[in-house]
Amino acid sequence: MMKNTPPFTITIKAADYLAKIIEAVTRLELGTGFKRDIKLHRENRIRSIYSSLAIEGNELSLDEVADVVEGKLVAGKQVDIKEVKNAYEAYDKILTLNPYRVEDFLTAHRLITDCLIKEAGTFRAGDVGVFDGDKAIHLGARPQFVPKLVEELFSWAEVSDLHPVLKSAVLHYEIETIHPFEDGNGRIGRLWQTLVLAKWNEIFAWLPMESVLYEKRPLYYQAIEEARKANDSASFIEFTLSAISEVIAEQQLKQVTPQVKKHLEILTDEISTDSMVKEALPVYDKRYSYTDYITWEGDERWELIDGVPYLMSTPTRYHQEVSGNLHFLIKSFLIGKPCKVYYSPFAVRLNAETFDNTVLQPDLLVICDHDKLDKTGCKGAPDMVVEILSPSTSQYDKTLKFEAYLKAGVIEYWIIDPESKTLAVHILSENNYIIHPYTDEDTVPVHVLDGCDIDMAKVFEA
Repeated sequence: MMKNTPPFTITIKAADYLAKIIEAVTRLELGTGFKRDIKLHRENRIRSIYSSLAIEGNELSLDEVADVVEGKLVAGKQVDIKEVKNAYEAYDKILTLNPYRVEDFLTAHRLITDCLIKEAGTFRAGDVGVFDGDKAIHLGARPQFVPKLVEELFSWAEVSDLHPVLKSAVLHYEIETIHPFEDGNGRIGRLWQTLVLAKWNEIFAWLPMESVLYEKRPLYYQAIEEARKANDSASFIEFTLSAISEVIAEQQLKQVTPQVKKHLEILTDEISTDSMVKEALPVYDKRYSYTDYITWEGDERWELIDGVPYLMSTPTRYHQEVSGNLHFLIKSFLIGKPCKVYYSPFAVRLNAETFDNTVLQPDLLVICDHDKLDKTGCKGAPDMVVEILSPSTSQYDKTLKFEAYLKAGVIEYWIIDPESKTLAVHILSENNYIIHPYTDEDTVPVHVLDGCDIDMAKVFEA
């Protein structure tokens, strides 16, 4: 039985998948229109429900599942139809649930199995197992231990520093192993992994990871079995992370960026709409340069990192107040001094002298070398860059932009979190950043501006 920490190993392969997932989901979220594609969200939700139920033997087709969700009459088994209705209600409430509360876990199970089993929403009272004919493949924990095991699992997960993507896989596997319910264990395990992922990044609420698990169910079962034999969920973690990576890649290919739309308009009218989309979709994988960047039209603002486009979000009022306060303090200090401070929108071409395919628009920047300035903005690395976090850009600023600024040699990188009123100052040292944390109670020296000290309380004034 599990004692506090479940047995798992994070392999090199799993760590590699994690890095790719973080980068890919950031691109999907910020570099495409996925977050606003409500039609695709609905289609994906139906695919999730269909796939998760089909794994358990539900006989309705994908179209029939869609019809049930839309309230249409379907000629199928009543139990299959009820499973779809229940699953839709559970997934619809996914973002209201806390993945570490046992009460919410039981609520989700009740939604999934309502009117299907007697013990809906309660831990089982008897023994259960997974059988191949008369042969027991896996026996769940004895019923008297189930509540304690689930409580221990969730208590560990709530305080663990393990990355949520990895944690989601561990929880999924442990739920399958404990088998806490009379029925519906597979469905609740998959739902709970999606929930943990969605709490990390809401975009996962609309990604049909279950579809990959269904399509590769022999490998899904094999990963569970290998983990059980090893008493270590490493193989299961690797498999589910590969499924997450695959479904993100699939969703990226469904996106048509403004640049792709422009290509569609150029194509001849004789080509059908379907053909045009098929011809143009590979353009999503094209890498762009600053030359392309300046031709893009429309009101949306974009950034480029290594040729990949990322859509910028609209800043909040408080974001702008924080930016304005800091700009005023630095601007006041620089009166009569050679360095310049600028605010977004201001194009910074970090690798203008080489590939010229990384163009960022920091919230604030300081430049002391006037040779880097031209009529379009900045060519090369500023001395200092400031990014002010928002919920939709936090991961982007902390990962992809972080790496871009580090690679370009930005000496000082500030990441301001308006929500927590904290600041992380990154100072370049021997090709790496040394991090200095501050709060709104601190006065922070600007490393590249000798004598410039910033009162963070004034920065966070609303």
